[in-house]
Amino acid sequence: MMRTGDPLQVVGVARTGRDNLKAFSLRELDHPTIHPRHGGVVLLVAAMVVAWLTPVVHAQFTANYQTNVISGVNVNWNGDYWVGNLSCALHVDDGGELSDNSGYVAGSNSSAVVTGSGSVWSNGVNLVVGPMLFQTGCSGSVVGDSLVISNGGAVVDGSADVDAFVSVYVTGNNVVVTGAGSVWSNQATVSVGDYTPGNSVVVSDGGQVFANWTSVGGPVYYTGNNSVVVTGPGSAWMTGIAMIGEGSSSGNTLVISNGGMVAASSMTIQGSNSVTLSGGTLVVSNNLFTYAGSLLQGSGTIRANTDLAGVLSPGNSPGALTNFGNLTLRRTAVLQFELGGTSQGTGYDFLFVTNGVLTLNGLLEVGFINGFATNVLQSDIFTVLAASGGMTGGFADALNGERLMTEGGEGSFLVNYNQNCNNIGGYLTLSDYMAAEVPEPGTVCLCVVGLGCLGLARRRQGHRIGVDT
Repeated sequence: MMRTGDPLQVVGVARTGRDNLKAFSLRELDHPTIHPRHGGVVLLVAAMVVAWLTPVVHAQFTANYQTNVISGVNVNWNGDYWVGNLSCALHVDDGGELSDNSGYVAGSNSSAVVTGSGSVWSNGVNLVVGPMLFQTGCSGSVVGDSLVISNGGAVVDGSADVDAFVSVYVTGNNVVVTGAGSVWSNQATVSVGDYTPGNSVVVSDGGQVFANWTSVGGPVYYTGNNSVVVTGPGSAWMTGIAMIGEGSSSGNTLVISNGGMVAASSMTIQGSNSVTLSGGTLVVSNNLFTYAGSLLQGSGTIRANTDLAGVLSPGNSPGALTNFGNLTLRRTAVLQFELGGTSQGTGYDFLFVTNGVLTLNGLLEVGFINGFATNVLQSDIFTVLAASGGMTGGFADALNGERLMTEGGEGSFLVNYNQNCNNIGGYLTLSDYMAAEVPEPGTVCLCVVGLGCLGLARRRQGHRIGVDT
């Protein structure tokens, strides 16, 4: 008899078609355990007994700590497939295939692993990674669930939610897609944290994700701090529409690093949410929009017509950021540079706009890092941005020929807008650094005494007026 914690495994069953195995229930104490490594005859007989039981709508884990292994065979469920309750697990490996209507990794601390070339979990409608109230099967605290796709494994579904659907505060649902050939393919939407915070997806070491629509963070304030990370050569997330943050949610992030790439037809970064590049590439075939209060930062490459109303901070810092296409800064935009040395892109931040026009607006902010405020010279010149296709407009706080105070108040730079010799393209320089004057201690004391005397005189004058009245 099956006991709590016993594994049900189907391995190496001979068959002629993927529909020969009917759906069966994994209900506690209902059916015998299949041990694939206890002998081929026993395995085959046990598998045949289970296969021809009356089909049920759902394949469920109703006990805690159960593991199901599908290795080297095709299993077609006639309904939804649940990996539920406490610490249950599904393993699809060695070329195994599992097909169902919808898949749910929806318990508490439950997991699914699809690993190895040819291993596939196919969900016709939907995939959910995250606890669901009626499926957790345990009292007390509920923790997040996970899905790992690795070593050439694949998961295919109509749409996917990395989220929790319970009435308790649950965080930490996560998906990892790692290794060359590992694929997560979604015909419609991937939602990361529509209802709960702290969910994550990591794509690494050549893994790939496909979707028609991607959202990171839901429409309400408590759905923030969700993240997507795409890192490593060959790692990619390809989607239609992408939304980083939605409504009042905040702290949602997209990170593209170490040769990773994200490609979208359009992307919006809403307020208090961010996209960070660290040696990665962001490709947006239409427009990249950032809202006021959002943050676009880092070093790498952006291939998009970028319409920016938030903060743009090139470098990590320091570092260089290149935008292929038009870059338009709106009235609420803030362009930030940090200076930590005299070498462009490695000592101080640099922004390069090519194959498009740079339109300046909003505010320019400059600050020091790495203690450089004590080493900068008046003769140092910093070319912090350049545009090969043309540069128009200006910053509200730093017009051509004006001085700009650093964010820490250490001193000011002369700001110059410059045109290339052929009048095509331009660049902006910071030069003629002047440290802010620090009053002498004696001067400060005299000022304090003077202000005190002035205040006393006004007080006495007011007293005399009061007596006359």
